[in-house]
This record gives sequence, C-alpha cells and structure tokens, in this order.
Amino acid sequence: MHATLTALATRRALLPLGALALLGSVSLASAQSLSDRLQGVAQQRQSAARQDTSQARLLGALLYQRISANFDDTPAKDAFDFIRTVMDVPLVVRYDTDRNATTGIDPQAPVTLQVDGETALAVINQILAQVEEFDPCTWQLRDGYIEIGPKARLAARAAQQLRMYPIRDMLFDVPYFDNAPNFSI
Repeated sequence: MHATLTALATRRALLPLGALALLGSVSLASAQSLSDRLQGVAQQRQSAARQDTSQARLLGALLYQRISANFDDTPAKDAFDFIRTVMDVPLVVRYDTDRNATTGIDPQAPVTLQVDGETALAVINQILAQVEEFDPCTWQLRDGYIEIGPKARLAARAAQQLRMYPIRDMLFDVPYFDNAPNFSI
C-alpha cells in the first residue's frame, strides 16, 4: 500500500510539470507574429516550387521568367550557368567536351549579348544562335529538366517520346443526304 501511495504522489507531482511544458509550447507558438507565419509559409512554398520539376513549371519558367544580362565575350558555359541560376530550374547543356560526345556546344564559345527584361526562352534562343557552329542547336523539355544542345544530339532515339492519342472521334463517315424533301412552293 505504501508503494501505491508513493507512485500516486509521484504522478500528481509530474502532472503540473507536464502542464507547464504544454503551456510553454503554446506560449511560444502564440508569440509568433502573423508576418512571421506568412513568411514561413512563403518559404515552404518556394522550397516546394524548387522541387517541382513538372513540365508545366519548366515551361512556365521559360515563358514567364524575365532575365537581364550583359555578356561580353563570356564563355557559353558561364552564360548557361547564369541562366540556370536565374531561372532556378534544372538545366542540362550538352557540350562537345562531354564523355562519348560526337557533337555538342563548345563550352568556350564566346557569347556577346545584352538583354534587359527578356524572357528566358528568348535569351536561350539568342545564346544558341551565337554558339551553333556547324549543327543547329535547340532546347527541349525532358523528365524533370530542360535540355539544351545540338538538334542531332537531342533527337537521339532515347530522347524521343511516344505519345498515343485516341482518334476514334475523328473517324466517321460523312453523311450524304440524297433524299431531301420536295417542297412544291
């Protein structure tokens, strides 16, 4: 009986300590201001957006991200690294120095470009126009990144996607109406 009373007294003594700990955590949460909470939510959304590599986000970054830059004989590798940093999306550039590469963009090709508030797509196309020597260069959306390089290299069988679309609604016989009523008017 004495052990039971001691255990009961210990539980009652611990109960106020647990309640104080709970009240302490509540007071810390309520001490956070509304602007702090909004800023935290904004940071969570930004980090989630950075992790989103859907094709819609990548295309949106190409079309809506505005870039201002001044390249004066800047190596192509540095120019593309700048674009990657500003856009904050995965960008893979196929250089001719890559292992087992037969074609590619010269990473030391000079880029001279001055843009102010242009879309990322326009800036990339202007850079590609300057760095293509013998092979025309382009860009494409891949699974989770934007790929830039020569058309011949990007058109590799592994880079192609096969999409099937239902066309049953387009297949029908056009009716020929040869039995029009005769209105003797």
